[in-house]
Amino acid sequence: MLLLIIWLAGLTAGGLNWYRRREDLTRAEGIEILLLYQLALSYGFYGLFGFVAQAILPDMTASGIGWLPHYGFQFELGAFELGCGLAAVLSLFVRNRCYWLGVAIPPSVMLPIASVGMARDYLQRGKDWMEVVSVTLPDFGVPLTVGVLLWFLFREPRTEEGRSHLDGG
Repeated sequence: MLLLIIWLAGLTAGGLNWYRRREDLTRAEGIEILLLYQLALSYGFYGLFGFVAQAILPDMTASGIGWLPHYGFQFELGAFELGCGLAAVLSLFVRNRCYWLGVAIPPSVMLPIASVGMARDYLQRGKDWMEVVSVTLPDFGVPLTVGVLLWFLFREPRTEEGRSHLDGG
């Protein structure tokens, strides 16, 4: 449920920022604002939250999912999530759409695939389908949101030098 709240917070904060500044923004700048909030908030908090859950609180995390703890694997997963989260937070400072694409790919692949396995396990154990939806929705929604925004951003025209506004062109 926390990840669902983080995703909705990123959508809301980005949308409010865009709405407040919409008259002064180009289309590309509006897309950048929405994407930046998804990267920095959604993927950033996902990564930091995942690190704490997997590497620092592995027993509680495993029991909450209904799995046995596996400290080595959970620590490695937590380290991966921390790296993804830190790269996402750095998107606030590295304003380059190719960097943003690189930040988006690992969690955009991992989250939906891991979510399918978790949903299957939840359903096999008789969990309520609403619980399954609340867990899996952000794991599909955030990558879809980020992917659509990246698609729109990369479709924006480049300057004569071949660079976009975001790349400093």
